[in-house]
Amino acid sequence: MVSTPSSMWPSLPPEILEEIAMRLESRTDILHLRAICTAWRASIPLPPRNHLNLSFSIAPNSCPISGHFLVRERTIYCIQPLKKISSFFTTTATNNNWFVNIEERDFGKVRATAPFSLCKTIPNWRKFSMIGGLPNKVINLLDYKVREVGKSYYLLFNLEYFNNVVVGRCNNDDGFWVMFIHFGKLRFWKMGDEKGTQVDDGSGQSNYVHIALHNGTIYAVDYTGLTIAVDPLSLEVTQVASHPYMGFYKYLVNSLGDLFLIDKVEDSFGGVEPCLKVYKLDEKRGEWIPVNSLGDQVILLMGSGCCCSVSAKDFGGLRRNCVYFGDHYFRDVQNDSPKWPVGFFDLEYNVVQPLKSVDIKFFLPTPAWLS
Repeated sequence: MVSTPSSMWPSLPPEILEEIAMRLESRTDILHLRAICTAWRASIPLPPRNHLNLSFSIAPNSCPISGHFLVRERTIYCIQPLKKISSFFTTTATNNNWFVNIEERDFGKVRATAPFSLCKTIPNWRKFSMIGGLPNKVINLLDYKVREVGKSYYLLFNLEYFNNVVVGRCNNDDGFWVMFIHFGKLRFWKMGDEKGTQVDDGSGQSNYVHIALHNGTIYAVDYTGLTIAVDPLSLEVTQVASHPYMGFYKYLVNSLGDLFLIDKVEDSFGGVEPCLKVYKLDEKRGEWIPVNSLGDQVILLMGSGCCCSVSAKDFGGLRRNCVYFGDHYFRDVQNDSPKWPVGFFDLEYNVVQPLKSVDIKFFLPTPAWLS
């Protein structure tokens, strides 16, 4: 009997499967590979969970509070249903993307929230965070395409959350370091340290509002636009660029190997359309250069803790050359939107618009094909 293509897959040598698994970038990709058949699950070890329940103290003599921080991790996923088109191949329903924020908890349970619920500048943001229709839901990776879009971290101190956090691995690859903004100052901790330390930027006057990890270096921007780079190994600080003061809200985003700055101005009392400007870092010139095109890229500002960039081609339904963000202004705009405070900035036309009902389905509520 001649073997069909489908019957040959389970007989792939274990060493080939191991080589494939080693080249996959995320835990989710490995789980997808294991889902193919029983033989593959036997050959490919279950990848470990990325638990970061690290705890460390802060120095009471340099901070208004003292105690211990707990480091937690969130992951933004995009889920798509798979539609069978032949005996051996599948394709995705292009515009059936659904983005969800997942935090793994104890005992194998997860907490699912809406991605833009991380935008805590939105009044009553908790009301937009809850996702229903998923009790005890099990997602079969043969029925759905699941992709990791981005990761974010936060620090838990008593009942307070600090969302502006970056995490990296130490040189020996066995430990982690953590950089975060604490009352406008940069603080650093690595495994083995008893306490976190404040980074000396040479001025002591800066009030940092956002940080990001870019090409292995930590970048931080203050409310005036002053940007510094911090070496996580030596904590050496270098001024990278300055920028004329515009808005208080600033976000650093990695996109296709470049670092972008999103400058956002909004009215403190609401009712006024927010204004966004986008810049790309030119380190040689020490400047933030204005840009009016992101090409195919889409920037998602899902709160200060999670800012990422994706391809509109790879994530059907998202608008290319746009920045998606949360703002209370969108609740009051009269259109067909269900008062959900999320919209987008279109760089090509230099306009800000709220998400319409047809677009909100990508983020909230739970889609019918999943629930």
